[in-house]
Amino acid sequence: MKFPSQWDTVSIGEGLSLINGRAFKPTEWVRDGLPIIRIQNLNDRDAPYNYYQGGLPEKFKVKKGDLLFAWSGTPGTSFGAHIWRGDEAWLNQHIFRVTFPEKLFDKQFLQLAINQNLREYVRAAHGGAGLAHITKGKFESSILPTPPLAEQRRIVAKIEELFSELDQGIENLKLAQAQLTVYRQALLKHAFEGKLTTDWRAKQFRTNKSRLEDGADLLASIRAESRRLWEDCQLQKFREAGKEPPEDWKSRYREPTEPDISALQPLPQGWAWATPRHLGDVQLGRQRAPQHHNGNNMRKYLRVANVHEDRIDLKSVYEMNFTPDEFKTFELRNGDILLNEGQSFELVGRSAIYRDELPGACFTNTLVRFRAYKGIMPEFAQNYFKACLRNHRFRKLARRTTNIAHLGADRFAAMEFPVPPQAEQQAIVEILEAQFSVVNHLESDIETNLQKAETLRQSILKKAFAGELVPQDPDDEPAAALLARIRAERESAAAAKHGRARHSVRAAHDQGGQKPSTANPKS
Repeated sequence: MKFPSQWDTVSIGEGLSLINGRAFKPTEWVRDGLPIIRIQNLNDRDAPYNYYQGGLPEKFKVKKGDLLFAWSGTPGTSFGAHIWRGDEAWLNQHIFRVTFPEKLFDKQFLQLAINQNLREYVRAAHGGAGLAHITKGKFESSILPTPPLAEQRRIVAKIEELFSELDQGIENLKLAQAQLTVYRQALLKHAFEGKLTTDWRAKQFRTNKSRLEDGADLLASIRAESRRLWEDCQLQKFREAGKEPPEDWKSRYREPTEPDISALQPLPQGWAWATPRHLGDVQLGRQRAPQHHNGNNMRKYLRVANVHEDRIDLKSVYEMNFTPDEFKTFELRNGDILLNEGQSFELVGRSAIYRDELPGACFTNTLVRFRAYKGIMPEFAQNYFKACLRNHRFRKLARRTTNIAHLGADRFAAMEFPVPPQAEQQAIVEILEAQFSVVNHLESDIETNLQKAETLRQSILKKAFAGELVPQDPDDEPAAALLARIRAERESAAAAKHGRARHSVRAAHDQGGQKPSTANPKS
């Protein structure tokens, strides 16, 4: 890159001095004393500290305003130069304390210049995506653009001015983004409290002269259909076994348990409370096991990694053996809803409608399938499940095992579910789709503008380190002249030090005269 005539370049090894931190052992950590600066303390101000009591060389001590560089960690997140804003502390390993001639570099400019080369440092780092480190040699060999000191300060001032305006715009965008998230949650909340369709219901009562459908009637119809499906299934089993049904076989049917609504808000007129088990077939997926890895009936299956909110992701799909009978139980059909059974507490219950994206697919026990009966719109149920995810209902329902939260098919099947009439289900789905379409469009615009802001930030830095952000001043001392003077001063200091060392040796020789005897003085 061609720099302005008054600029020069210098390697980090020539222009800066690097002091690595100390390797503190866990056995040395205490609860008081001076804090130990670790990489996480540079990247997160709220990260906890370890402490050390005792004396160490001053080179390991960091003072407020010191320039530090983290040279180990996760590429893209850990590496970087930081100006220490805390109080006096000890420096941990994997961090350099950076010293430099203050007549050559402005500290803030130097921090920005080092960080502008981060991609180069990461490419040169040893290690993988999880953990890597930059060797001191590679770091010292990298080149820093070096404008005149006065211009460095003008560059920093201009960057701060532009970044301040940019940061204000980003803050406003993120505030709008957060408000849209709150609005989305409010839409879902109001939808299943009946508030979203208050006007719709009033209009129906005014214009519909015949008796309106009632949620309780719908629920009774669904229960009758559920019982009929169970009876058909039992009869099929008897036929396949070559047996006659016993006289009392129908009495074996068990109605689903009613939900506990004692602590719930009353529903609008015409709605009824039910459970997922009342309203559809709830099925936990088939467990993966070595004996299913091969067979004559290999089928693709979906697992928790494939089910995101409102989206089935088919980037990574595996196969295992499902016998014909197993396929009847675990097959997926268009309109089935899949929910994350095992996930983090924040994402447990995350769901999507299966739209036959992978015909003939099955699913594993990391998912729960909800197949709605006639009378319940899959889109209505999916929106209710999204509400349960966002209002943390699923989180309260889940149980933790190790680091995973489990929804539990039985717990899910027995939870409360509000049931409006079919026409109102349709109205709710249409209102939500219309509102979410607007929200999605606004969120997309915000995300685009956030990306543009980051691009603009990088453009500002690129111009800054190409000499295009602020005008050059002919009265500034060229960096080359200053570098030449600093080099001359270093050579002079080194020569003087060498001369003093030779003088000390000569003086010791003149005063001592004889070579010390190795004989035992007591002999």
